[in-house]
Amino acid sequence: HEIKTGDGTRTLVGMVYTGPGTPGTFLDTAANRWVASWFNRRERDLYVAPTAAGTPSGSPTEVSSANRAYFLAWNDATAKANLVGLHNSNAAGST
Repeated sequence: HEIKTGDGTRTLVGMVYTGPGTPGTFLDTAANRWVASWFNRRERDLYVAPTAAGTPSGSPTEVSSANRAYFLAWNDATAKANLVGLHNSNAAGST
């Protein structure tokens, strides 16, 4: 088990990033995986329902910050991602 350097009375059990509010709220939803257990590591889905958005940019860019998904991971963990999207354009000569 992991202990705090210099203080063997403290054990690492997990990490959490708190959401808004006072005190901050623990969030562990499909779009916000902000709780991670050190002892119970497992694969968990991360999903954000896409929103309709557009951009006039001709180069790759973030279309909408509403489509972001957040997660915590340990430094020795592997993150796997599957990204699915749809693109259409009504401009002549566009790809």
